[in-house]
Amino acid sequence: MYTYEDLIKAQKNIIKFKNKLGPEMSEREISWKLFEMSTGIPIHVDFVEWAKSTCFYRARILNSTSLKVLKKWTKNDFWGVPKKLVSSYGRLNRPHESIFYLSNNLYQTLKEVRYKSNKSKIVVISCYETKKRFKSVTIGQNFTKDESYLGTIQNMYIDFFRDQFSKPVGKGTEYLYKLSNAIIKDFFDLPFEVSNAWTYPAVENKESLNVAFKSEYASEFLKYNGSIVINGEKNGGFKIPVCFNSNYQLCLPTPIWVEKIFKLVYKPNLE
Repeated sequence: MYTYEDLIKAQKNIIKFKNKLGPEMSEREISWKLFEMSTGIPIHVDFVEWAKSTCFYRARILNSTSLKVLKKWTKNDFWGVPKKLVSSYGRLNRPHESIFYLSNNLYQTLKEVRYKSNKSKIVVISCYETKKRFKSVTIGQNFTKDESYLGTIQNMYIDFFRDQFSKPVGKGTEYLYKLSNAIIKDFFDLPFEVSNAWTYPAVENKESLNVAFKSEYASEFLKYNGSIVINGEKNGGFKIPVCFNSNYQLCLPTPIWVEKIFKLVYKPNLE
């Protein structure tokens, strides 16, 4: 039976954790502090089921200003990064752990990779469509309707996990990725039979949702629909000099195809 005193204790534990969090802490230390903070509280989890034929998007910024590099791209370039090439922490991944990140909002996926239209770098935005329904655990998205002290405490932790997990990360705050990984691994890393992926609110845009798969499972649920190559913006629209069709072949875009796959109005005269 939980009481008002338990509620106050939970508030103090969360504040204490936030005050102690810093760049000098390892993921293991953060994980230990999270367990210490939430001891005795059953963490509420919820799920979302994504329907067949749902579209997701993924953006990738090239370290080049030349379109010629795209001639060397193969099918593998549109899917998960090999584990050996993952050198740093990400929102859900440790070094040498490959996670396939997606968004249900094309513009949000550009924000996720910190796209800036005034830069000359090339961006490839790919579209993937679900081949079948799948179930994913949500991270800080749905609150319990239990109005007891326990339910109130659980909602406090849900709110805490959501805010901490989705914090913007920039230069000097990369340690926040250790926190987001600790939250995932300790509270939301469920068996594949229970959850096939993770769903979480997009950074700085709670109306959009991000979805992440372990890269080895992504192609089991997704099919590749094609990619557009963005080379800047002009007159309020994207400049799209080339694209990749659903067979991973480099080709020229057409307004009908771009609108059908990416729900964008494409005007060739922008080029």
